[in-house]
Amino acid sequence: QKRSVLNDWHDELPRSDGLELRSRMAKSPSQFHAGESELAVHEIFRRQNFKITVHPSLASSRHVDFLIERSDQAVLVEVTTLVEANDATAAANRLAPITNAINKLRLMAGHSLLFACEPGETSPSIKRILQEIEEWTARASPVSVGEVVKNRICEQDWVFDLSIVNSGSEKIYSRAISGEFSGASWISPDDDLKAKLERKSRRYGDLDKPFLIVVSDSRQFSVDDEDIEEALYGASGFFGAPNRPQNQRVSAVLILPSYPCWSALKTDKVPILHHHPFATMPIDGAFFPFATYVPAANGQP
Repeated sequence: QKRSVLNDWHDELPRSDGLELRSRMAKSPSQFHAGESELAVHEIFRRQNFKITVHPSLASSRHVDFLIERSDQAVLVEVTTLVEANDATAAANRLAPITNAINKLRLMAGHSLLFACEPGETSPSIKRILQEIEEWTARASPVSVGEVVKNRICEQDWVFDLSIVNSGSEKIYSRAISGEFSGASWISPDDDLKAKLERKSRRYGDLDKPFLIVVSDSRQFSVDDEDIEEALYGASGFFGAPNRPQNQRVSAVLILPSYPCWSALKTDKVPILHHHPFATMPIDGAFFPFATYVPAANGQP
C-alpha cells in the first residue's frame, strides 16, 4: 500500500522533478523520509486545487520546494522533516570529509578559519564547497590582525558559516580550521523543531512573497502539542515576543499530523497552521483551508 500511494503521488509531479526526487530518496533513510514529506505536501495542495510550481527560482538563484497560488495571492513553501537521532549521526559522518578537505586548504601566514556548520539531509558537493571557500578566501585576504571577515556558503540544504581571522603570526598553519562547531547533535524535541525552522528561515534571505514552512515529523515519537507551543511561542521561541520578534520573514508554520506523512490526507488527521504573529508578510486567513491556531495579541498561546 505504501509503495502504491507514493507512486501515485510521484506521478503527479512534473517528470523532471519526479526523477530528481526519486534519485534523492534513494540516497539515505533521512532523504527518503524528506522525499515522502515533499510528496505528501504536494498532494495536499494539489487536492486543494492550488496552482503549484515545483522548485521555483528565487532572486538568489536558490529554489524553495513549491510556489502555490490561488486567486490573487502566492505563497512560497518549504518542507522540513524531523528525523531520528541516528540520522543526525549520519549527517555528522557526512560532515567529517568536508571538514577534512577544508583543513587541507593553505591560507596566508597567520590566517585561519572559524567554521560552523548546520548539516542538511543531502550529501553536498565537497568540490563546490572547496571552490567557493578558496575563491572567497582569495578575495578576502589579507586580513588585518584582529580583524574578522565573515561569509556564509549554502550548498543544497547545508549552511556553512566561516570567518577568516589573522593571529599576526608568520606561520602558515597546517590546518585551515582553528575553531569549529557543528549542529549535528541530538537535542530535545522542541529545540529540534525550533532549530529546523531557524535553518529554513535563514536559508533564503529576504523574500518577495509570504513564506510558509511545513513540518513533517518522521520519528517514532513525534513532537506533541506542548513541544510545538514551546518551540513556537515559548520564552525563546521561534516567533519571539512583541518587543523582540524573531524570524519575521516566515509568515506561518504548518504542522502535519504524526508520521506516516499520508495521515495528513485523512479527514480525522488535521494539519494545524500557526500564523507568525509578527510576520513581515502575513498570509491571508482565508488562503488555506487548514485548522488555524491563532495566538493572542501578545504572541503567546
